[in-house]
Amino acid sequence: RASNVSETELGIGGTNAWKICGIYPTSTLAIFYEILSQQQETTQTVPTDQRGYVQFITQYQPISGFKKIRVTTVARNWIDAASHMPTIAASFDQECASVLMARIAVYRADTEEGSDVLRWLDKMLIRLCQKFAIYDKDNPGSFQLTDTFTLYPQFMYHLRRSQFLQVFNNSPDETAFYRHYLLVEDLTQCLVMIQPILYAYSFNGPPEPVLLDSSSILPDRILLMDTFYHILIYHGETIAQWIKAGYQDLPEYENFKQLLQAPIGDATEILQNRFPMPRYIVTEANGSQ
Repeated sequence: RASNVSETELGIGGTNAWKICGIYPTSTLAIFYEILSQQQETTQTVPTDQRGYVQFITQYQPISGFKKIRVTTVARNWIDAASHMPTIAASFDQECASVLMARIAVYRADTEEGSDVLRWLDKMLIRLCQKFAIYDKDNPGSFQLTDTFTLYPQFMYHLRRSQFLQVFNNSPDETAFYRHYLLVEDLTQCLVMIQPILYAYSFNGPPEPVLLDSSSILPDRILLMDTFYHILIYHGETIAQWIKAGYQDLPEYENFKQLLQAPIGDATEILQNRFPMPRYIVTEANGSQ
């Protein structure tokens, strides 16, 4: 065992070298590091005036047949957690943390009961809030999270209810498919998998993101939802009636035709640039989808 390999194994550990069958431009792997325990901190001096360096050496063979080596060096500041907690809080990347926690949860879900994984997620969220939230004891109304933490509970809420951890009505093959892409896609795509994006199109202005809630459904609004695995366009009740009446084919309703084309154009762009290609669905109020 090399000196830079932790005794605590998380994921596929116990080594400092891994082999990947295939890698794509969007492939993103997660590497976890073990922090010093309080006992280790007392015996080892943390060089707070210096930087720690991590180097990744990637060897790969593209379609040309030539072997290539890419070396990536990352520098990070050392910090004493006991005395610099505000600095750690200010540098917290809640989106990255959400994806990392999702990957650990998915890995654990392969060998543990689903309820145990959910309890673990809840426990870790509570521990995070205890350490970084601002609150008065026995006063729930005083609870606050700084801007660098406000989205994290929201991502955990959607993760608990996602197809990654809720496997009911999914075949083992479907579950494996969903989990595989969460483990290898980049940050932006993984966030879409955890918390789908919902955009609203209307005559009131340009497209805008809206809440994943039934309150976002309005009769004169078109919705575009991206779950990574599915692209869905939803026409409100009034919009659907206008389509059936053929208003989009009349010259005096050119603005309505443009409104209908806007989500289709955005959906087409997503479909062209994403692998695997999502399932494309168009539905309406009271429709079958």
